[in-house]
Amino acid sequence: MSNTSATGGPLSPAPPLPLDDDGLDAVFQQLIQHVTSLSGDLVRPRWQASVPKQPEPGVNWCALGTPEVVQDAGPWLVYDPVRNQETYWDHETLTVLVTFYGPNAQSFARLLRAGLNVPQNTEELLQYGVRYIDCGPVRTMNELLNQQWVHREDIALHFRRKVVMTFAVENILIADIHLQDDTVVNDTIIVPPGSPISP
Repeated sequence: MSNTSATGGPLSPAPPLPLDDDGLDAVFQQLIQHVTSLSGDLVRPRWQASVPKQPEPGVNWCALGTPEVVQDAGPWLVYDPVRNQETYWDHETLTVLVTFYGPNAQSFARLLRAGLNVPQNTEELLQYGVRYIDCGPVRTMNELLNQQWVHREDIALHFRRKVVMTFAVENILIADIHLQDDTVVNDTIIVPPGSPISP
């Protein structure tokens, strides 16, 4: 069981957590596949634990990865009295580096750049709190592999993402508190002799 502010100790966010790592790469992988019409096996994560065989130089394909995530100046924390928890809101700018290989690499990079500006093509990102912003220039970065030049084009895509997490930070105003008075109240009045109110 995770801690709350009442139990003390470090607080972990409650599930579900925002998509990251392979899950986030899969979202962008599907987006690029749909916009460019490349088959799914030819739109690959850039960094994989088991590196697959690279397609032949005559095959058009691409690799993608998220090398940079920049956080806004600061998050926004708001307490929810109904759920008795604190919600953490944050915004990030994600850079997704896409590299196209093959004889039509530049054409596919241009196709992706144009397709991302069509709102219908990026609607599916909204369910993940992600919105497309813009892209950088298409850069030719040909590679010499096995004594053969392989056509390569790089393009950096920029997205904005809203991150929402909840923490079990409870409000002290609704805490179940039982107060005990440890003082002794003596209601016996002692009147000294000669006092005007003595009997």
